[in-house]
Amino acid sequence: MIAAGAGWLRFLQLFARGRVFPRMKTFLKIFLLVLLALVALKLLPLTLALGCIMAIVLAGLVMLGLGVAVVLAPLWVPALVITGIVSLIVRTGRRATA
Repeated sequence: MIAAGAGWLRFLQLFARGRVFPRMKTFLKIFLLVLLALVALKLLPLTLALGCIMAIVLAGLVMLGLGVAVVLAPLWVPALVITGIVSLIVRTGRRATA
């Protein structure tokens, strides 16, 4: 029986030099890459669907934010104008004294 922990690594002999067939690691790497590519291809439609759903939700949130900005424009536009006028007065006042 294989002991728990690092003992199974010695049993598989994947990380030992000399005792493993030289091509075995390469074969295992290629096999795992092909397996990973197959899983990625199988999950591609799900990934694309989730990406499209997230893009639609993001576009909806942007539209909602713009709608709120337009509705609240009577509040923030005058505040922005007042802030700009105050900033302009303060800036011209500093130049006159300096």
